[in-house]
Amino acid sequence: MKLHVGASITRARWFCVVLAIGCSRKEAGPIQRDLAPAPSTSATPVDLLAPPKDCPADMAALPGGAFEMLKSGYVVPVHDKDLQHAEVKPFCLDKLEVTVEAYEGCVKAGQCTEPFAYDPAPKISSVKLMNWKHPDPTRRKHPINGIQFHQAEAYCKFMKRRLPLEEEVEWAMRNGTQATKYPWGNTAIDASRANLGDKSWWDLCVSGGDCPPSVSLPKGHWSDGFPFTAPVGSFPAGANRWGVEDLVGNVEEWTASRTADGMGDGAWARGGHFGTRPELFDHCLAQGKYGMVIDPIDNIYPRARDGVRCAI
Repeated sequence: MKLHVGASITRARWFCVVLAIGCSRKEAGPIQRDLAPAPSTSATPVDLLAPPKDCPADMAALPGGAFEMLKSGYVVPVHDKDLQHAEVKPFCLDKLEVTVEAYEGCVKAGQCTEPFAYDPAPKISSVKLMNWKHPDPTRRKHPINGIQFHQAEAYCKFMKRRLPLEEEVEWAMRNGTQATKYPWGNTAIDASRANLGDKSWWDLCVSGGDCPPSVSLPKGHWSDGFPFTAPVGSFPAGANRWGVEDLVGNVEEWTASRTADGMGDGAWARGGHFGTRPELFDHCLAQGKYGMVIDPIDNIYPRARDGVRCAI
């Protein structure tokens, strides 16, 4: 059986605007829904195709196969009619998110443009969260953030790689035909597995005036130790079965899968970020979509949540 990446997916007109809340329609408030369980499917998974044998040392080798994935934006609860058959070829995927240090190499080579840089007193508050040109030298080991789609694409091209397709990222998140709810399995999210919007993030967000107090997390909520981004690979307990880390949290990661819903040309980014509330994360994880529009606003408005990892 010849496997191929499934045809382009018709997307619902939903976007995850995760400034501090969770999933919402663009310019709308948070969606209040019950958390979605991993979707069940009566389809029998096909046998896996052998993983590549020549992946670089910094990449994981993932087998190919077929699975059921959500064919529209956010559907709760998920039913079989909401799923579509997707097929993925064997591929290589970066084990870690691209760091500031790595992206800097592309900029110095003249193949990448500079992303939005850190500014301690900006007009747009999210610039305070940028890792590019941050005065703390340890930020060089953090993921590059604030990059636009075309910058992520250029970096992967510089590395002789490419952006992964959304199907490939979901396959990695769900551990292929194991169809787990999270990359690490079905155990609930906790502070050892992902850098999400924990109490330290929300306390700073509220005290800085960027988040309304009404949505702050309660006292005693767990803390993952990082109010903003963390050095890549800080949560090995959150890795999938092939050793790919940070598929959940830290920064969202651009995919090559494009979408157009009447509001502009767009591409999907997946995985949530350091400000995503853990209790709302199930709305958007493997069976949902984190997406955003690529339109002229991308040229002027920075998003500290956007990062990248590459595939082959």
